[in-house]
Amino acid sequence: MCALSVPGACVSPQKLKKCIDKCTSQFPYNKQCDAHELLIFLIDRLHDEAIRRGVEEINKLFYGAFTSRIQCMNCHSVSITNEPFMCISLPIDGNTEELPLILQTEANQLYYFLVKFGEETTVKEIKGEAKRSLAVEDVDMYLLVDGKELEEVFDSLLMSQAMSSGKSWRLYAIEKSKNETNQTLIRLDIGKPNSPLFLKYPKELIEKEDEFREALTTLIANSQVSKKDKSIQHSFSLTKGIVHITQKGLSYLHVELKPLSRNSHFSNILKRIPCKPIRLLHRAEDYESLEECLKGFTTAERLKGGDQTRCERCCREVEASKKVDYLQLPQVLVIHLKRFKVRCNKVRIKISRFISFPMNLKLEKADGGVERYGLYGVINHMGGIERGHYTAFCKSAAWTQFNDSKVSPLDEDRVVTDNAYILFYEKINS
Repeated sequence: MCALSVPGACVSPQKLKKCIDKCTSQFPYNKQCDAHELLIFLIDRLHDEAIRRGVEEINKLFYGAFTSRIQCMNCHSVSITNEPFMCISLPIDGNTEELPLILQTEANQLYYFLVKFGEETTVKEIKGEAKRSLAVEDVDMYLLVDGKELEEVFDSLLMSQAMSSGKSWRLYAIEKSKNETNQTLIRLDIGKPNSPLFLKYPKELIEKEDEFREALTTLIANSQVSKKDKSIQHSFSLTKGIVHITQKGLSYLHVELKPLSRNSHFSNILKRIPCKPIRLLHRAEDYESLEECLKGFTTAERLKGGDQTRCERCCREVEASKKVDYLQLPQVLVIHLKRFKVRCNKVRIKISRFISFPMNLKLEKADGGVERYGLYGVINHMGGIERGHYTAFCKSAAWTQFNDSKVSPLDEDRVVTDNAYILFYEKINS
């Protein structure tokens, strides 16, 4: 704190890291740590230290306040709350979700899709897109919950209603057979649990192991897996008897197979299938600019389902509308682009989409006043979930790039990239 208060002073990153390690073990060496979490930690500690010394500068520099207006959709009563913030964390995906969809044709060909959908997307719309993509007449849709429970899902169901937090999901679509009455739904587990595959198979051939093995070999061979990978095609055997399962009115046969090769899991097979994207976004289009992200952040949203709030007048959980505005804006505005998220199937991903952002930014407050800001810093993240690299751009008289120990000039037209993670704006005095 004392070193930072000296004008023009420099602080060694190694010394700063040692100070941080004395306070917390949250940011270990040799592990990818999140720059946003580190920034919040540093500002919070600086704020606490400044308050202890009777200094208000950190509070004036970094802290603003939101005002939140919640209106009950039942009795229309309104509650208003104010809360401080030191960073605005913005979703950049328009409140969309992504879910893997495995589609299997009557000829046992496998296709792997990544379905992106919004709150109003129905099962019928996903089925329609899948049928159009593969030119099949009709499919049955199934949802596998936490790798265990299989549910049949119907056309009118909203995908947002079908899923709840804290569980993993995988969507299956199986082409309807021309001779559907003679077909039995079979769940196949090969070695690794929670990564099954489903197929429909003639009832009279199920207990004939040779024919069954041949059918599975055909299934894998037709799944666009490299034909050179012979270890996958003949590397499993039946281990237990065929078990008949009925749950939630859905009846199917469960077959467990023993892998004779470490590459025999269906999850490994699916990795070899080219992914086809399906976009079903409705009103939840992905954002393309910082201005769109900020507009979405302050747009009224409907709180429903698991997001319902308690109304003191109605004395129960109710649907409500929520609107957030800026009550007070700080001298230094920190904006965090939420590039890391957990999908509804529990998989953590990075969103590498390009989001444009301006050199000069205007924000309107709740009272109608306008604050103007100029960009002076960017933290960039390259890489993915498991490993990555941070760089920084900073403007004083001109833009400069900081990449580990390398410092170099930077042209302004190279500041805006798809690696931008945290943006720093400073208030422009009028």
